[in-house]
Amino acid sequence: MKNIVKSLIVAGGLAMFAMPGANAALVCGPTNCTDSDSFTNIVTELVGQSLRVDKYEVISGKTLDRVLVELSATLTSSGDVTNNAAGAETFSVFTQALQFDGTVAGGIVALPGSYDAITPFSVIHSENYDGLAGGGTTAAFGPGGTTEDTDILDSVLAGITSQFIDTNGAGTDQFGYDFSTLIGTTITGGGGNQSTNLITKASATLTVTYEFSDTPVEVPEPATLAVMGFGLLGLGAAQARRRRDRKAA
Repeated sequence: MKNIVKSLIVAGGLAMFAMPGANAALVCGPTNCTDSDSFTNIVTELVGQSLRVDKYEVISGKTLDRVLVELSATLTSSGDVTNNAAGAETFSVFTQALQFDGTVAGGIVALPGSYDAITPFSVIHSENYDGLAGGGTTAAFGPGGTTEDTDILDSVLAGITSQFIDTNGAGTDQFGYDFSTLIGTTITGGGGNQSTNLITKASATLTVTYEFSDTPVEVPEPATLAVMGFGLLGLGAAQARRRRDRKAA
């Protein structure tokens, strides 16, 4: 089982100007907001199965520092295999992910237009049948599967954080992927007299995490403070002279 944990890191320095609004799907804490969407155990083939997560709604006094986008995908195969030959045969069967990819939606050009949820031609599950009796004897296949926790884009990028900001003011801006699959079954050995009755199911979860920090408050440098101090002293001296002049008159 392949398990590669990666993430999208988008670095930027964008000041926030309003509290999170109507989008209840974003769950926010002191340092981040998160959202996820998933589908589970859908029988393939998939055609345009969508996952959508919410864009970020700006928060007053906060700076959006980082955006992480993660995808976890799983394919599982199960069923049975039948040996229709007259005698016992030795053979193997495996299912393969010829395609499990997504097409980007939501207008974020920082993300690839198409992304493989499972690496093409990955084996989902395999079974070896050593001397399975003939005459229609059936044996179990699986269940078994493969999972990949993958990054959508493995980069540190500056200046694109604004692509993830909800701009319609209603908390309904989203992005995500539409997924499709193509699964293959291969039998090797056995003289071609074997058959399969298999089901492959697909699952996936898309997660986004928005990390933010307090917007820095600008503190005047010592030289600036000194100039301001001299200015205030000068202003006070001028006011004192004016008061003395008025008394003398």
